[in-house]
Amino acid sequence: MNPRTPLRSAACLAVAVSAVAGWLWLSNSSESRASISDYPIAEKPLYTANSAPPLMMLVASRDEQLFERAYSDYANLPDINGDGILDPTYDNATAYEGYFDPELCYDYNTTNAVFKASGERKPNHKCSGQWSGNFLNWVSMSRVDLLRYVLYGGKRVVDTAQRTVLDRAYLTSDTHAWSKIYRGDDIADYVPNGTAPMTFCNVSLEAGKQTDPGGVAPPALRYVKRALPSWSVTEYAQCLAKLGGSSGEAGGDPDRPSTTDITQLTLRVEVCDPAVAAERRERFCKSYGTSSKPIGLLQEYGEPGRMRFGLISGTYSRPRAGGVLRKNIGMFAGNSATSECATGDEVNLKTGQFCSISESKEGIVKTLDLFTLAAWNSGRSTWYSGSGGRRSIHGETTAISLPGTAG
Repeated sequence: MNPRTPLRSAACLAVAVSAVAGWLWLSNSSESRASISDYPIAEKPLYTANSAPPLMMLVASRDEQLFERAYSDYANLPDINGDGILDPTYDNATAYEGYFDPELCYDYNTTNAVFKASGERKPNHKCSGQWSGNFLNWVSMSRVDLLRYVLYGGKRVVDTAQRTVLDRAYLTSDTHAWSKIYRGDDIADYVPNGTAPMTFCNVSLEAGKQTDPGGVAPPALRYVKRALPSWSVTEYAQCLAKLGGSSGEAGGDPDRPSTTDITQLTLRVEVCDPAVAAERRERFCKSYGTSSKPIGLLQEYGEPGRMRFGLISGTYSRPRAGGVLRKNIGMFAGNSATSECATGDEVNLKTGQFCSISESKEGIVKTLDLFTLAAWNSGRSTWYSGSGGRRSIHGETTAISLPGTAG
């Protein structure tokens, strides 16, 4: 049916005639001509003032490849520095980012089992008698560590007003563990008493232990002063000592070192000590009154309210759901003008500490910190199968890697 009735046609004609007549009158009237002074024109782009803050929904996969090595070696050959040449090993001309400041030197405190920066900055990344922060990042950082580092400064295992300790990711002793070999003659510039070649293996096991039944071992860096290319690609499990005795012949285990040859350090680093001069702290530290804390993009843009953030991540229990909302878009901090750590806040603006968020509450930092490799039976070198929640299998507890029951 044609909606154009005679009445509608007449009305359309009247409107058209009126518009033409009005245009002719305006074009011949000197008093009605527009000028620049009639309209206040903004001198700045409209988006720079009185605009709503941008909204950003972060989308994170739950991929086991997040726990692989962040930087390449002979087993994985991209071009890190973009010079067109593959990078098969550590390159001191490249600044490797991570929990360790590339320009600081670190001592290892055996009592507290942590690394801590000491001394002046070294732009050349070389440290006599100390660990080079640049080298430690290349050796030990996983992909999920860099994700946490970029977004909020890293996963904190200690977070008090005056002390912060960052924790490398939990690495199971299967193929998620990795080793790296450095053969350069300058290794003493990066490792205390280093002699080439040296092999470094990243895993999560207690010192002297071959298994971690509870899945709670601290992050470990094991190293020996010789080349063991297959230390992290052996048949049974990775980064272990010889299984056939100290000599190894009894077990036919030539790809692993003896227990006495292994030195093990805990891969935790104390950062942002407020008692240390600012120029000797890590570059990603920010002062909060008398405190100093590592920060990332969430603090940089979220604390002053310049952006709003939310998070969606994958879920194993509902793989076809397209993801689960872990936090709706909102303010990262400063949700209340009268109290710290109000509902929705993830950081205390006075001290820089992360707010304690219960299991039932949503949070970006809490969610990403809970990403972990779960259900690995290190004693049997197998993975359990199961879904959701926490349950005991063969006497061990498997833990979900995200809050709630969504899995």
